[in-house]
Amino acid sequence: MTKPALWIQYNTVEFEKGTKSVNVRAVSETGATLVIRTNNASGPVIAEIKIPKGNNWSTVKKSIAAVQPGIKHLVLQLKGEGRVEVDWISFE
Repeated sequence: MTKPALWIQYNTVEFEKGTKSVNVRAVSETGATLVIRTNNASGPVIAEIKIPKGNNWSTVKKSIAAVQPGIKHLVLQLKGEGRVEVDWISFE
Protein backbone atom coordinates (compact mmCIF):
# COMPACT_ATOMS: atom_id res chain seq x y z
CA MET A 1 0.00 0.00 0.00
CA THR A 2 1.40 3.33 -1.01
CA LYS A 3 -1.25 6.03 -0.45
CA PRO A 4 -3.30 7.12 2.58
CA ALA A 5 -6.66 5.38 2.97
CA LEU A 6 -5.81 2.58 0.51
CA TRP A 7 -7.22 -0.72 1.70
CA ILE A 8 -7.37 -4.45 1.09
CA GLN A 9 -10.41 -6.56 1.98
CA TYR A 10 -10.33 -10.17 3.18
CA ASN A 11 -13.73 -11.84 2.86
CA THR A 12 -15.22 -14.54 5.07
CA VAL A 13 -12.66 -14.61 7.88
CA GLU A 14 -13.86 -16.77 10.77
CA PHE A 15 -13.33 -15.46 14.30
CA GLU A 16 -13.43 -17.98 17.11
CA LYS A 17 -14.51 -17.23 20.65
CA GLY A 18 -11.61 -15.75 22.62
CA THR A 19 -9.72 -14.14 19.72
CA LYS A 20 -7.59 -11.48 21.42
CA SER A 21 -4.69 -10.46 19.17
CA VAL A 22 -3.49 -10.03 15.61
CA ASN A 23 -0.06 -10.77 14.12
CA VAL A 24 1.01 -8.90 11.00
CA ARG A 25 4.13 -9.75 9.00
CA ALA A 26 5.11 -6.65 7.08
CA VAL A 27 7.94 -4.40 5.92
CA SER A 28 7.99 -0.61 5.59
CA GLU A 29 10.97 1.47 4.50
CA THR A 30 9.19 4.59 5.82
CA GLY A 31 7.34 3.20 8.83
CA ALA A 32 3.55 2.98 8.59
CA THR A 33 0.35 2.47 10.54
CA LEU A 34 -2.25 -0.10 9.52
CA VAL A 35 -5.85 -0.09 10.71
CA ILE A 36 -7.95 -3.27 10.74
CA ARG A 37 -11.72 -2.82 10.44
CA THR A 38 -14.61 -5.25 10.27
CA ASN A 39 -17.36 -5.27 7.65
CA ASN A 40 -16.10 -2.52 5.29
CA ALA A 41 -13.66 0.40 4.87
CA SER A 42 -15.66 2.56 7.31
CA GLY A 43 -16.52 -0.23 9.76
CA PRO A 44 -15.48 -0.50 13.41
CA VAL A 45 -11.72 -0.45 14.10
CA ILE A 46 -10.51 -3.58 15.88
CA ALA A 47 -6.77 -2.79 15.80
CA GLU A 48 -4.24 -0.14 14.87
CA ILE A 49 -0.75 -1.53 14.20
CA LYS A 50 2.46 0.47 13.85
CA ILE A 51 4.88 -1.14 11.41
CA PRO A 52 8.46 -0.09 12.24
CA LYS A 53 10.69 1.63 9.72
CA GLY A 54 13.19 -0.77 8.17
CA ASN A 55 14.21 -2.93 5.26
CA ASN A 56 13.61 -6.30 6.94
CA TRP A 57 10.35 -8.17 7.32
CA SER A 58 9.07 -8.20 10.89
CA THR A 59 6.06 -9.62 12.71
CA VAL A 60 4.12 -7.22 14.92
CA LYS A 61 1.62 -8.49 17.50
CA LYS A 62 -1.19 -6.26 18.80
CA SER A 63 -4.25 -6.74 21.00
CA ILE A 64 -7.59 -6.32 19.25
CA ALA A 65 -10.94 -4.94 20.37
CA ALA A 66 -13.55 -7.55 21.28
CA VAL A 67 -15.00 -9.22 18.19
CA GLN A 68 -18.07 -11.42 18.29
CA PRO A 69 -17.37 -14.96 17.04
CA GLY A 70 -18.44 -15.71 13.49
CA ILE A 71 -17.66 -14.88 9.88
CA LYS A 72 -16.45 -11.33 9.20
CA HIS A 73 -15.09 -9.33 6.29
CA LEU A 74 -11.84 -7.59 7.26
CA VAL A 75 -10.38 -4.42 5.81
CA LEU A 76 -6.68 -3.65 6.22
CA GLN A 77 -6.20 0.09 5.65
CA LEU A 78 -3.14 2.37 5.47
CA LYS A 79 -3.48 5.26 7.92
CA GLY A 80 -1.63 8.46 7.04
CA GLU A 81 1.55 8.63 5.01
CA GLY A 82 3.98 5.80 4.39
CA ARG A 83 4.46 2.68 2.33
CA VAL A 84 3.96 -0.85 3.55
CA GLU A 85 4.00 -4.37 2.16
CA VAL A 86 2.01 -7.01 4.04
CA ASP A 87 2.97 -10.68 3.75
CA TRP A 88 0.26 -12.16 6.02
CA ILE A 89 -2.01 -11.55 9.00
CA SER A 90 -3.23 -14.05 11.61
CA PHE A 91 -5.38 -13.94 14.72
CA GLU A 92 -4.96 -15.67 18.08
